[in-house]
Amino acid sequence: MDILVTNNPLAVDRCKDCAQVEYLDATLVDVLLRVRDMVHLGHDLLTHPLSGSVKPNETFYKSVLVSDKRGSVDEQSVHIIGQCILKAQGFPAREFPESFLYDMQVVDLSLITSAIVR
Repeated sequence: MDILVTNNPLAVDRCKDCAQVEYLDATLVDVLLRVRDMVHLGHDLLTHPLSGSVKPNETFYKSVLVSDKRGSVDEQSVHIIGQCILKAQGFPAREFPESFLYDMQVVDLSLITSAIVR
C-alpha cells in the first residue's frame, strides 16, 4: 500500500483504507521536506507535490502520495520535490481566517482522493 504524507486531518480518516497515512502536525513546507527525505531513501513520487492550481501560500494543507517500495533514487522525483520546496519557500506566508481552514482541507482532500482513485 502506498504512503500518503499529509498535514490534512481530513485525509487521515478518509484515506486510511487506500494508503498508509503518515500524518504530520506541521506546515506545508514540512510536509514537502518529509517527502524529500523519503524520495532520497528511494520512494518514488506518485502525485505531484504542488498539484492543482493552489499556490503554496493559498493553503496550509498538503497531501502527497509516494510509493511504499524503496528502490534506487529516482532523479526525476528528486528534481520535482526540490523545485517544489524552493517554490513553496519563495512564497510569503499569509494569514487566513479560521473559517477558511476547513475549505482548504476539503480542496486538498479532493485533489488527493481523485489521484488515489486513479
